[in-house]
Amino acid sequence: MTAMRFRTQSAPNQATNFVYEWQLGEGEFANALIKLQSFCMSDLPAQIGIESNLGKGEDGKLYIDLTGVWYGAPNGLTSVIQPFLSQMVSRGIKGIESLLN
Repeated sequence: MTAMRFRTQSAPNQATNFVYEWQLGEGEFANALIKLQSFCMSDLPAQIGIESNLGKGEDGKLYIDLTGVWYGAPNGLTSVIQPFLSQMVSRGIKGIESLLN
């Protein structure tokens, strides 16, 4: 017989979903990927979960997004993600939605 015990974390009180999108030329796109890689390799807190999608954009541009969820007070997200956003050519916010328990 096998017995397993699990201990889970408490559900967060608040979750903020976010999506940032860019349409970039080839050079800007390549630089954005390098900046994204550096950001992801930095000391990010456990409260953030992120992913990125790459693809064909409009008018010959390339598409990149940064999407995810922040488990904590919404103002905490800004301080974590701002170092990356400040390096981008221009910032586009598709949506940020805060979900409260």
